[in-house]
Amino acid sequence: TSSEKLKVLISIAASRRMLELAAATMRRLQASNAGDEFKLALFRYDEAPGQEPPELEGDVGATLNPHIVFQSTGPSCHVHQWRQLTPDFVKGYDYVWSIDGDIDSLLFSWDIFRHYLLELRPLLAQAACLASQNKSAKKGTEWRHLRMKPPGNNRSVPAVWEVFFVEMMYPIFSTRIWPVLYQHMLSLSGYAPFPMERMWNRVVWNLVEQNCTDLLGIVVNLAPLKHRNFGGYTRSPSHCTKISPYNDCRKINQSEVDVIAATFCPPGTKTDKKSWPDRQVCPFPTDPNRLQRTWHIDYDGHEAIPLIDISRQRSRLL
Repeated sequence: TSSEKLKVLISIAASRRMLELAAATMRRLQASNAGDEFKLALFRYDEAPGQEPPELEGDVGATLNPHIVFQSTGPSCHVHQWRQLTPDFVKGYDYVWSIDGDIDSLLFSWDIFRHYLLELRPLLAQAACLASQNKSAKKGTEWRHLRMKPPGNNRSVPAVWEVFFVEMMYPIFSTRIWPVLYQHMLSLSGYAPFPMERMWNRVVWNLVEQNCTDLLGIVVNLAPLKHRNFGGYTRSPSHCTKISPYNDCRKINQSEVDVIAATFCPPGTKTDKKSWPDRQVCPFPTDPNRLQRTWHIDYDGHEAIPLIDISRQRSRLL
């Protein structure tokens, strides 16, 4: 385990029945070997709005209360919640990790997951997805490239792979990218999360195209999370929708491009900022299930491809 310590702000949207899962996740993170710091922004969307959050009691309270730095109550959707995590609020953290309330961390390892965060330094990442035995959960996620993969026939296990598309169920963001995502959120109605999901993937893809970063989003196969599928926001009192309001599905504007370029593109980088605002966000302009590189672990425990070697021929990507 690296000696570098990480500070992570976890954003969890949970109904009362989901709080035990949130507590179990926090206990697992605290039991990791790394000694990282985890703080919690808790969005309790089935509680009455405008009131003090009900006290968390018992084992749930004992586990979560010491980590809570922000709470809100009342119906809300993902974007409404994320808009409360301002760039000033997340300053000082390394990552913002948004986790849906029906995610089970029983098979997750933070020590493995953080290894790939530190080796690859992605702006955007997620754990591979497992389905629960709940029949309504189907395969855990509709995106096949985000599902956990078994060992292959070549005496190796897929450890992590690079993707064009990280979904909204439990993405982890480098706080370096949070200000531009936050700026984009402010102009959205926020009732459907999918335009924002498309936007963050498009931003990272743009950065690779413009030679400002070397890596798309990553999926860590060796540290999966399980989707229990208790029921989506559209079945909650939050009035969230699956269909994107048309005005939420807008392109990246020039002021956002300027923020992105100033943050990520070193002086002298050959970029074409004028072309960025024309880049499509909805529908997503490539097959989301497209993969790029995959790193494997062989059966003897050795990484089949050195993780520090992340160079690529850009013509292979685009």
